[in-house]
Formats: sequence, structure tokens, C-alpha cells
Amino acid sequence: AVSDKLKKTVMTGVGLCLVTVVLSGCIGPVKPAAQTREEALAYFEGEPSMFTTKQSYTSTLRYADVVRKAERLSEKCLNFDTRVVNRGVGPSASPTGTWSYRSTVVSVSPSRAELTMRRIDPEGLTPANHMPKGGYFYILVNYTKNKQGKADVVVYGPSMGSDEIMDALKDWTQGSSAKCPVEFDS
Repeated sequence: AVSDKLKKTVMTGVGLCLVTVVLSGCIGPVKPAAQTREEALAYFEGEPSMFTTKQSYTSTLRYADVVRKAERLSEKCLNFDTRVVNRGVGPSASPTGTWSYRSTVVSVSPSRAELTMRRIDPEGLTPANHMPKGGYFYILVNYTKNKQGKADVVVYGPSMGSDEIMDALKDWTQGSSAKCPVEFDS
């Protein structure tokens, strides 16, 4: 079973997704989803801050430790499925289905690594041709080794529904305990 905290996070994200789809249909053609990480970065950099957020900071840990911790904890904490059951009727009804979140950490060079967290929506929520293979780009993190051997970190994500994950990502770079942002019921 999934905690109420996670359900709230997912439902906030679902609400934002639905509002975006509805507004896009009303004010113009739907912008195609980013197909690559580079396109997703351009989207996060170019969108108004009402829909996206960007955090920049420097780690207190050494770069190599930050990357190892990101690899270990993203595998443990940022790969999960959550089931949402339909509530309500008509246009206000939330969709039923399973959202899957998957993350990877890739070392691009000895001084640069990237964490990518993607979201796969339930079938039927959005037209199949809109979701890129592998899912939507949900949260992106760039780690760069600085002259002091620490990591300069830039995190991009949606402005709604990602606070706990983004806070955990920052905590992991600052030497705090390795706590997962999403707690599962036992």
C-alpha cells in the first residue's frame, strides 16, 4: 500500500497534468512532449516558473560521494509504482491507473553526472503518441565537480507535486541521513 503522503503528491501531479492538457486544448495546439533529456532541459529552462522549478546549490560532500549516493538512493527510493483509483464523475473525475516512476544516474564524464527521473502515465490518460518512449521527463539533476572537489547541483522539476523528492535530493548532497522521500506502508 502507498502512504497518504505519496497519494497526495501523485494527485497534485495528476491535477497539474489535467489542467495543463485542458488549458493547452483551449489556447492552442498541445506542445509535443520532450523526446530527449536535452529537450526536457530546454523545456524546464524556458517555461514560466509557475509550472517548473529550478534549484541550484553546492554539496557539502565530495563529488564522487554525491554521485555514489545518488546512484544508490535513486535506485532504492525513486523507482516505484503507485495506483490511483478514480474519484468523482464527469470532467472532475481523476483517472484510474498506475503511475510508474523510474530513475537513472549516468556519469557523462569524470566530472559530470546526470540523474533523470521519468514518469510513465496510465494507459488512456494522455494520447499514446504524446508520451515519449520511457515516459515523461519528471525530474532532472545535473551534478558537476567543482574546483573544491564538491558537486555543484542543478535540479529541475515540476512546481507542483515534487517538493518531497526535490528536498530529499538536496538532503542527499548535504550529508544528511539516507532517507527516502516516499515512505511505503508495510
